[in-house]
Amino acid sequence: MGFDVLPDWAVKYNFTHHSPSGANRPNCLELFDKIIARPEELRSPANANMVAGTAVEDYCNAVIVKNQDERDAFAHALSILDAHKSPEHMPDDKDRFELFRNTPIEKKIKRDEQEIILTGTHFELVCQHALQGLREATEGANRVSDGRWVSVELESVELPFTGELGLRCRVWSS
Repeated sequence: MGFDVLPDWAVKYNFTHHSPSGANRPNCLELFDKIIARPEELRSPANANMVAGTAVEDYCNAVIVKNQDERDAFAHALSILDAHKSPEHMPDDKDRFELFRNTPIEKKIKRDEQEIILTGTHFELVCQHALQGLREATEGANRVSDGRWVSVELESVELPFTGELGLRCRVWSS
């Protein structure tokens, strides 16, 4: 079955594809979302973790892909996080936001026989470490670009799996 041909049941119940995020949700939530919420265009507001993850990803992409200054990229990421409003039906979200955004951390770690002291908020440290990891992962690349959306068909699975690749690196020699 091709990507452009869906079984009747999939069309009826708004299942156009599988996604990694949907695979991690309970079946009852996935069914509710696709059968009831999506046709009515009901969207659940983002929680603090979702917004923070988006802000960290934007920060890293701004620095790695767009070559922006780290301070400017961090200020923008912080503005994304600060724009978050905790949904009323998620009372723990305000505490999560405060922990991530404002709670200072001081942690000692050993790396290569050397003691390092990490200081900052959770958000600052996640941004720093994500950027460091992406720099190491893309080292030597001639070009780094935003990821692409991909679809994969698996044998004996009626719907394609669709997802987004984070970053794409190209390396070539002259």
